[in-house]
Amino acid sequence: MTALQAAVSLQGVGLSFGANAAVRDISLDIRAGEIVTLVGPSGCGKSSILRLISGLQTHSAGEIKIADRQTLSFVFQDAALLPWASVARNVMLPLSLDGGEDPALVEQCLAQVGLADRREAFPAELSGGMRMRVSIARALVRRPTLLLMDEPFAALDELRRFDLAQQVRQIAKTSGLTVIFVTHSVFEACFLSDRVIVLSASPGTIVESISLDDDAVRSAEFRESQAFADACNTVSLALRAAAGEDL
Repeated sequence: MTALQAAVSLQGVGLSFGANAAVRDISLDIRAGEIVTLVGPSGCGKSSILRLISGLQTHSAGEIKIADRQTLSFVFQDAALLPWASVARNVMLPLSLDGGEDPALVEQCLAQVGLADRREAFPAELSGGMRMRVSIARALVRRPTLLLMDEPFAALDELRRFDLAQQVRQIAKTSGLTVIFVTHSVFEACFLSDRVIVLSASPGTIVESISLDDDAVRSAEFRESQAFADACNTVSLALRAAAGEDL
């Protein structure tokens, strides 16, 4: 894949704070419609890479190219909903900030995350998983082509994490959305992704790119399959090597 064919292209990207390097020599092309997950030891720069791609942080070296006509949304670990606003008003917020409103689009995004019947509820009335679904709907309302997700399910139990991962994958594959995801969970990475990028300990650099079966239907049955177990084992071994553990 050339940089011109990629939705996102990083070439030799580095980030330093004075003499301290956070990430080093990151070269990665992500094709449109691909779901890519970054894993690695704590402090290796996974979240920094998302911030560099989004423009929230400026890289110290290399080049980042986002393909033309890419619209970007970011989902953070904290749902960060307005407690005094209804679910619908929270989802509407990005449109309101841009000076417009589209109730039909809000309804569509809530339906995508299974919350059409909770549009008038307030955040305090929702479970943690539901609040994160609202955050995802709020990101989708901008009609992004590129979605960055920084450990969005970290505070949820394992069952809710798998449910939301399955939902995100279905939305992405239905709409052709490109997703770059950060997690500490090998199981989550292998369930959600088309490809897993393993980073070394700080300063983070790519040590392995592991392609998964992107045609496999991600379901409860898939989680019990040998293919899923094999993928988790492959990523776990790469992650342990990246962390410098003896195998």
